This record gives sequence, structure tokens and C-alpha cells, in this order.
Amino acid sequence: MSLNIAYTFDRKSDYLAQGYSDEECGELDKDQTIDTIADTLRSLGHRVDLVGDIKALVNRLTAQPKPDWDLVFNTCAGWNGNGREAQVPAILEAYGVNFTLSDSAVMQKAYDKSVAKMVFEHHGVPTPPYAIVQPQSTLDPTDSTPAHTAIASSRHKDQLTRYPLFVKPAAESTGKGVSRNSKVNNPTELEATVAALQKKHSDQPILIETFLAGREFTVAIAGQGVHAWVLGVDEYVHTGISQQLGDSERSLDFLSFHRKMDGMDIVGEGRHEDLNNPLIRRVSEVALAAYRAIGCRDIGRVDIRMDSSADHATPFVMEINTIPSLAKGFSAYPQAAKGNGIEYEEVISTIIEEARIRTAHKVA
Repeated sequence: MSLNIAYTFDRKSDYLAQGYSDEECGELDKDQTIDTIADTLRSLGHRVDLVGDIKALVNRLTAQPKPDWDLVFNTCAGWNGNGREAQVPAILEAYGVNFTLSDSAVMQKAYDKSVAKMVFEHHGVPTPPYAIVQPQSTLDPTDSTPAHTAIASSRHKDQLTRYPLFVKPAAESTGKGVSRNSKVNNPTELEATVAALQKKHSDQPILIETFLAGREFTVAIAGQGVHAWVLGVDEYVHTGISQQLGDSERSLDFLSFHRKMDGMDIVGEGRHEDLNNPLIRRVSEVALAAYRAIGCRDIGRVDIRMDSSADHATPFVMEINTIPSLAKGFSAYPQAAKGNGIEYEEVISTIIEEARIRTAHKVA
């Protein structure tokens, strides 16, 4: 079925041209990705209206005549606020327009990792023990050790006394705010890293977690509820990283922002995992449980890390991405799918088909 599809996106080059840094624009789409998605939609027989960002969308929705869209293909990450990924879905909901991917409530739950972890806990989905340092403006200004105060009030406080711990902003994606200082080995490093992140990300909580030292996977999922399924699983390998990265980045045993952006993180011959492998089945089951608990639809990506290198290690959910990047030949989601024999065009087609089935009563 040929659809009239509006395509909403945040163009990275527009923000770079305004003087924003590469890290600030880390979640936004490159020109090549936007062109590739649009071309793929057209190759699938759909008519494509290149709308752009949230402001362009509002202008189109309030103009006369109103646009005649069957569906909005949304990849907008948003720009302002801790709920920025939910903004475009919320507007489309208000105007009664069908769109791809999760609704605004799910986007908000998933984007704030501190909230997502509470949901995981409620549903019995394994997630690393954690504490939440609330935004700096809400804290006691005389408290010189806010990280330890947060740990003391956490239900996981006994598990957070052992180092190393891991510290990151609660409401960012693409590894923003994650650096070589995120893995802390003592109380002094913990408070220093929290203080630095509070200064840089003052409007959001800071998350403190136990550091998991086992294997790390990313799981590409499609569908909704009991009908969701795994498209592919890739492993992040923390050895053999390219010489193009500095020694401080190459020595890390976790993904920093720079390693993610340089695309050097998934390496080695065996990066694509066999979905029939017993370990990968366990990883996939946990990822699906997280996806369903949050309420994702159409597609999403779940990052998993094992708590040790032992055979009986437990898979823990690190985070869930409801708007996974779709950069062809680069991003984790399409790469994981390709490793399982699912080509890029089929990934895009799956997104449209899932949304079409879900909204069949509204799409002619």
C-alpha cells in the first residue's frame, strides 16, 4: 500500500552551523541519513514530504489547507528539555496524526533512565543497582557530598558501597556525558564526576550505578507487546579499538561518547550473534521484557551488559532507545538487523508496516 508519508527529523548540520558542538548535536541526523531514509521510503513506493524539525512541523499543522498525511515517519530527537524526544509525538497526538515509533508517554519514560529503571524494577526486569542525584537546583546547597547522600537514600545502598561505580546523566542518549571519568574507583572520584556532570547537565538527574564488567550487547527489536520480536543482536567489543582514537579512549572497557561517535566500538569477526545461542536467547528474553515493560512499539533498541564473564552471568538492562539511529552501514540498530540477514530496506519497511497495522482503522 502506497502512503503519503511526512518525514520529521532534526538535521545535525543546521545546528552545527549555529555554533553548537558535535557532542551537543550527537543525537541529530546527518544529511546522508536523512537522504537515505527518504530515498528508501520512496523506493518502497511511498510519497515523501520532507517536513523537518518540530518548528517546521507546527507550521505545517497550523497552515491551511491542512496536510493530507497518512503517516508521519518520525526520527526527531528534540533539542530542549528532558522530555525532548516526546515533544513531536505529543504534538502529533494532539492533532490526531498517525506516526511511527512509540507514543509520547513511552518516549518520556524511556528517555529518563532513572524513570525507566523504576519501571524495569516494577516488572522484574534486571537492571543495575542505582542511586539518583536529583538536579542541582533541588539539592541542599550545604551538602558537599550529594552523591553519597543519594546513595544513602537508595534502596540499593548496600550494593553501591563497592567500587567501581558508573556515573552518567539520566536524560541523554548517544553516550552524551559519558567519558573516561564516568567509571569511578573511589569516593573522591565519585563526587568529582557527579559535580562535573551537575555543572554540565544542571537541569537533569545524575545516575549512579554499579559497574558491570561482563560482555555487552545491543538488541534490535520490532513490533509491540507480545508480538514484539528480535531482529538481531550485536556485541560491543572493548578490545582491538582503532588507533585513530587516543590511548585514553582505546583503553576503556565501556562506550564513551567519542567511541560511539567514531563508530569504532563494534569490532571483530564475530560481532553479529547467533540468535539460537543459549546465552543470546537469555539476552534477547531480557531485552524483550524491557521493551514490553516500557511499552515500546514499532522498533526500539535495548542495551544489555552481563554482570560478570562467568557462564552463569545475568544480563542486565542498561538502557532502552525508543528512537534508535537509522544511519545505514553505521548505526547499531540496522547493523544488528543486517547481521541476522535483514537488509536496510526491510528495516524501514518493517517500521511502516508495524505503524500501518497499528493505525489501520485510521489509515485509508
